[in-house]
Amino acid sequence: MKRESQNQLLRELFGYLDTRSTARIDTMMRNPVAAYTDQDWLEHERKTLFTQHPQFAGLTGQLAKPGDYYTQMFGTMPVLLVRDRDGKAKAFANVCRHRGSPLAQGCGNARAFSCPYHGWSYGLDGRLLSVTDEKGFAGLDKDQHHLIRLKSGEKYGMIFVQPQPVKDGESPDLDVDQHLGGIAEEVAPFHLENYSLFRSETLRPAMNWKFVIDTFLEAYHIAFLHKETVSPIFHGNVSAAAEYGLHGRMAALRRSSKELHDKPEEEWGEALKHVIVLYQLFPNAMFIYQADHVETWRVFPGAKPDECVAEFSLYTPAPAESDKAKKYWNANFDLATRTVRDEDFTVGAEMQKGFASGAQSHVTYGRNEPALIHFHRSIRRALGLSEI
Repeated sequence: MKRESQNQLLRELFGYLDTRSTARIDTMMRNPVAAYTDQDWLEHERKTLFTQHPQFAGLTGQLAKPGDYYTQMFGTMPVLLVRDRDGKAKAFANVCRHRGSPLAQGCGNARAFSCPYHGWSYGLDGRLLSVTDEKGFAGLDKDQHHLIRLKSGEKYGMIFVQPQPVKDGESPDLDVDQHLGGIAEEVAPFHLENYSLFRSETLRPAMNWKFVIDTFLEAYHIAFLHKETVSPIFHGNVSAAAEYGLHGRMAALRRSSKELHDKPEEEWGEALKHVIVLYQLFPNAMFIYQADHVETWRVFPGAKPDECVAEFSLYTPAPAESDKAKKYWNANFDLATRTVRDEDFTVGAEMQKGFASGAQSHVTYGRNEPALIHFHRSIRRALGLSEI
């Protein structure tokens, strides 16, 4: 984010702090509980949000060098992301063209991929290199049996994947600028391409996938749920919000900002050191710019409305090589997971049970939760549902 934008954001947050207010939207929103509990609703989301829209896949540092790869289910699509020998990040269906076996598991570095079932091998560019017992496949056109390419794009140190097979004659390259809209201008100055993946963890909370995103989109609950963890770090119910098409942004104020409050702007320096900026990347990711590092959350729905898979990753501006650096970043990682897993997710799982009880027909998002309302309105718009 450019210095002028940083200062403008901090001015806005100081204004809310001084007036004991926060960003507010015109009206509240009532969202049907079915959005969190209904199986048909979930299937509609899976077929629409998780196939027809590009999804944030991670930062460039997750595929730092040629041959680096990682695998994950993007909705119902098993995805293999790899950096080829020319340094380009590519996405393929993690499916052997022979009998459908996954070619790789987890993450690592490889010169080629060999199917564990029958040994067919593929290059980093997805080309079918060899077939075991070729006599048994006489006449096979190898050019028609390369890995299935998925549309993907990489820019500003961010990688995106749209988990649908690329059609004949269609470009496999995703237009990242078009997808991000105004967010691109804000994240470009972060130089995310220089960040390194420090640590990741996968969690499986017993709640709807949207709860994971919900918890990051309002500062209203900080003073109550996070009294011992992050409330001493951030002001509760003081936040700014912005919309970027289906994406959104929320920013909250650190208590450390007190040292800048009475200083002239020319003495502020890096204003973002005293702000946390959270970008909601539609449909299922949070990109969080902290004072000295980056955190990302990506979430995918489970088989049932009360199941999901959430991946948390922490990226650092330089590789953590010393014991001191590792200790420091591990402490940051543990605070984030402890706060979200033990507090947000624990309460979220109980809320999920309450929704399933049938005790209420809807939930209410307040005017002081504009980023949360924008997220759910974006979902309804993408699903073709009327706005409420």
